[in-house]
Amino acid sequence: MEITVNSHGSTKVVNIPLAVESDTVFLVETVLRRLIAEETRNIVCNFTQTEIVSEAGLAMFIAVLKDLHRLQGQMVFCLLKPDLREIFAAAGLTNLYHYYEQDEALQTEILRELSAHFDEYADFHAVRLRRDESKLYIEIFLEFDPEQKMRQVQQSINRIKRQLETKIKNSEVLIIPTMHEGAGVTCN
Repeated sequence: MEITVNSHGSTKVVNIPLAVESDTVFLVETVLRRLIAEETRNIVCNFTQTEIVSEAGLAMFIAVLKDLHRLQGQMVFCLLKPDLREIFAAAGLTNLYHYYEQDEALQTEILRELSAHFDEYADFHAVRLRRDESKLYIEIFLEFDPEQKMRQVQQSINRIKRQLETKIKNSEVLIIPTMHEGAGVTCN
């Protein structure tokens, strides 16, 4: 079994397999620890396909998270199915992890649009989503090449904002230029 990892700037997205139990616990841990050894400090674990996480899997995620936190890194879980969220909450992990709570289609649309514009910014640091009764607010933290003129940066921001607001109805997008220093991946 191969565990795929996608890169977006300094953030690595690890596609977690269908089941994290027995031998797959070791495989997932090996991938995560390799990323940390390669100085990756922002890791997103994509649980789109995952149905089962054993107690050994939970223990492994806790151990890796503690090591990553010591290095001032951050791990984010996205697209956890409701049953898995309950298991992680029962294990007391809700205080340690950030979760993507929004639906998969919305997350996919935002990431797809950011990927379509990947050559316009240097790095992706965070996305925050919140809703009120009638509108979805999307805050995206992007790092731009420091050699770019502000006019170019603003043009890129306007393009990405316009595309996202067109594709995601009733949304208001705010793109915040961010420096790498102290940035992390967060999802609220």
